[in-house]
Amino acid sequence: MSLRTMNIAPRAFLGFSVIGALMLILGIFALSQMSKIRAAGDLVAQNSVPSIQSLDGLTVAGFRMRVLSYRLLTNREPDVQDKTGELFAARNRQISDAQAVYEKLIASPEERAAYADYVRLLAEYRQIEARLISLSRAGNVADMAKLLNGESATNSDQMNTVLAKLAEINSKQLTATNQEAASEYSSAFNLVVGLLIVAPFLLLGRSGAPTAEAFSVTFGDLWGFCRGLPAIAWEVPLFAAFEAMILTLLPVYCLQQGFTAEVALAMVSTVVVGDALLQLPIGALADRLSRRT
Repeated sequence: MSLRTMNIAPRAFLGFSVIGALMLILGIFALSQMSKIRAAGDLVAQNSVPSIQSLDGLTVAGFRMRVLSYRLLTNREPDVQDKTGELFAARNRQISDAQAVYEKLIASPEERAAYADYVRLLAEYRQIEARLISLSRAGNVADMAKLLNGESATNSDQMNTVLAKLAEINSKQLTATNQEAASEYSSAFNLVVGLLIVAPFLLLGRSGAPTAEAFSVTFGDLWGFCRGLPAIAWEVPLFAAFEAMILTLLPVYCLQQGFTAEVALAMVSTVVVGDALLQLPIGALADRLSRRT
């Protein structure tokens, strides 16, 4: 049984069913690629960016602790000394809070090893800080200066080096995530373009399409058709515009309104599947009505 001998209803249903199946396959593929790109975006938003922000907080807090140490040395007024001690405690709380956030975001053994070095250096710094405060209370300014310019300076430089290494590790992770998302997009784009290029060649050598005698059509003929059959003439551009808007603008509109990609795909699929299913009753009705009715 060939397509030429089939009635309009089953022929239309078969044709639109094939189109619907192809649309469904394309939609599933698009959803899969969008999910991978979305996962990469979530990784950046939930891991890479918070990690870098936490490292920035640790670095800034370290510099401020260093400034407070010299303030403790240079300004010997009792009220300033008390205020500086309070600021030391506040900065240590900030460091602990940043650590609590960062520790949950460590993503590789290399990063964990570097962070372990930072924790060790931070513990050494806090011992130095306790000695510095003790010397300040005892009024031993000379030993304070020696401690700041010796052990404290060395420890601070080492911590800055480790924090810079951690920032570099997170930057590399961010770059790798961006490259992975770009690769997913590029592969999907190349596949779709390849299918569009290959698809016409699948029809080469195929027969069965309706043939017509060669003839010429002028704009006057087209105008006469529009005047004689205005309903059909308007139906062609309206239906084309509807199809174009549904398949291209509806997903964009859904995403802009806050719907997920899955919901947007479901809405478009509903229109396409409904369009295919309605071909059967419409085709059956066309088979039973005269073309002149």
